[in-house]
Order: sequence, then structure tokens, then C-alpha cells
Amino acid sequence: MDVLAVAPAAIVDHVATTHDPGLAKDLFGKCQGGSKRVNQEELELLLRALRHVPIICRPAGSVPSMARNLAKILADSGGVRLVTACGDDANGVLFLESMNSTGVDTSQVLHRQAPTGQCVIVSCDGQRTMRTCIHPECRLQPHDLALEQFQNRAETAWVFTSAYTLYTDGLLQKIVAYASQSGRRIALDSASQELVSSQRSALCALLEQGCIDVCICNEDEAAQLGQSQPASTDLRAQHEGSEWTRSQPHALPQPHMRALSYLAQQCKIAAVVTLGSQGCLVSPGTAASQEQLQGFGSKLTVPHCFFPSMDVKAVDCTGAGDAFSSGFIAGLCKGRTLKQCAHLGCAMGAAAVQVVGSELDGAAWQYFQANAAPAGLSIAI
Repeated sequence: MDVLAVAPAAIVDHVATTHDPGLAKDLFGKCQGGSKRVNQEELELLLRALRHVPIICRPAGSVPSMARNLAKILADSGGVRLVTACGDDANGVLFLESMNSTGVDTSQVLHRQAPTGQCVIVSCDGQRTMRTCIHPECRLQPHDLALEQFQNRAETAWVFTSAYTLYTDGLLQKIVAYASQSGRRIALDSASQELVSSQRSALCALLEQGCIDVCICNEDEAAQLGQSQPASTDLRAQHEGSEWTRSQPHALPQPHMRALSYLAQQCKIAAVVTLGSQGCLVSPGTAASQEQLQGFGSKLTVPHCFFPSMDVKAVDCTGAGDAFSSGFIAGLCKGRTLKQCAHLGCAMGAAAVQVVGSELDGAAWQYFQANAAPAGLSIAI
């Protein structure tokens, strides 16, 4: 199998964890939480203000983080190639060393004479506030891509990318076009609530082409997407008594359900809404196979299923969504059912929240290894 991960830019995270709500309020005021773009000067001011707070520097970015985890999971059965742009600086070296250490093929990463992208993440009592700075010259551009990069001879081939690529005109459209021409499956992460809000029309236009196989979003992104969907697309559960729905703590708000329904109508294999500490919802797409639906039920009688999360003590939720994506996509690459994919996604998400930053340590990998077994997946640690 072959997975091509296409990221708009390489990113290095500066993760600061504090239990002082006053500091977070001083830094961000009423704008705590979520993600926002800043310039280099604003980023440096933030880092100076955090100079007395312990900071962990870790290579990150939604797609690279997923690629790093996926390469580890699929080490015995396939390769993961990363296409992105990276600066020729210390952060760029750190980024590439981390990717290479887990087996990601970085031979197609482009090197720029500009600073590598950086993101300051302040985690305070479970709430994350992210401020990202990416130099214009250190972004992947549509003309950087070639059809040959997408062509393959593998029996199972995927492209994983993020809706953050919509910030660069024409980039996501070219990724989807080349992937479709090459017969690759396409998995899309919806990036952030802010991205969905600002790029909703472009995102929906692309989804409605029917080229996306899997779309994964969190509940904030789903809420934002669902606001634009009419009530007629509301999706209601019709699966009382199924073992993985009895523990559902509450029904999702209507915008979330409308988003899940909408995505399921546009995606070929599955639409996924992650719910943080509560688990995830999965709805089969328009062309999900009978093998993928095993243990799930007919879409007509079971339009979506709730999968509870695993009970762990969360230390830091940075990278948990990307970890979930890697587990879910690994399951699809390995031919697992949607139910098993959800289990693997939740297991990876639970492993990720037990460490600070987006890079899993040995104990976290051992946790995933133990919890991947019920889905028939074994990995070497």
C-alpha cells in the first residue's frame, strides 16, 4: 500500500502548558481557544511572553503528524510519503529528523529559503489556543505538484490532506484532481472551525464534486459546517439498542447532525465527526462496501453509529485529532470495517492525549498496541 500525505507547509509547534487562567487571559483576552494566523512579529511577542513557561518544541502540522503516526502503524506493510514545503533552518532540520525517524519518506519535501512554519499552542486547563505563522515563501503551491507524484502501482493507495490547503488558491483542487486521475482514495481533514467558517463555500463546492472518500471533522467544525445546511438534511439515529450507542451521553445538536448527514451524502466511504473525550460518530458514505459495513448495519436502518472513547487521563489534547485520523486511515488501508476503523481512531486519540505535544512516546505506543488488538491490528514497537 502507498499513502501520499500532502501538507500546505511544514510546522513546528511550541507547546506551552499552564494552569494559570490569568496568563491565558492576558495573552488572548476573549479570543481564547481556536486557531488564528499571526505574523512573525506577533509570534515572537507571544514566545517572549511565555519565556517563564515550560515549552516543548515538536514537529507538527495536521498532515505531517498524521503521516508520522501512520508510518509507524503501517511500517510492516506499506510506505508513507510526505509532500510539503520546509525552510532551511533549525526548525526545518527538527521537522525532517522527526519525520525520518518514524519512516516517513521525505524525499519529496521541498526546501525553501524562508523560515519553517511555527505554531504557538497554549494549553490551559484543557483549552487550547493556537497561533500559527507561515511565511508566504514556505507554502506548497499548485505548480509544485506533478501527476507523477500521485501515480503508483500499489493495490491500496490513498492521499491524505487537509482543508488548510484551501488557504492557497487552487492547491486542494489540484491535489484532488491528480489523486482522482491516479485512482487514489482521498481522505480529507476539515482543518479547523476558523477554516470552515472562512472557506465554507469553497469546501462545500469541492465536497459536492463527489471525489472525497472520507472526511473527518471535529464537533466544532461540524457545528460550523452544519449551520449552512438546511434542516431537511437532518440525520436521526434509528439504531436503538446497538451496543455502541447505549453509552451515548446525549444527542448531538442539530447543526452537528446536519453536517454528518451532509458529509455522508458527499463522501464515498465515510463521514466522521470526532467528539473529543466522548468518542466519535461515523456515517457510511454513498459507496461504502459491504465489507466495510460489517458490524455496522445497513445505512437505511443505521444512518450513523456512535463509538465511545477510551477512559484515560488526558494530559494534553494537542494532536489528538490527527492521531485519530491516523488510526482511522490505518484501518481503511488494512481493509478493516468502519467499526474497527473507529475503534483504531479512538485508540490512537486516547494514546495521544496521554503525552504532551503531538509526538507519541513509547508508553503511548504500547497503549495503542494493546488496544489495537481487538480490531485485528498488530504493530511493532
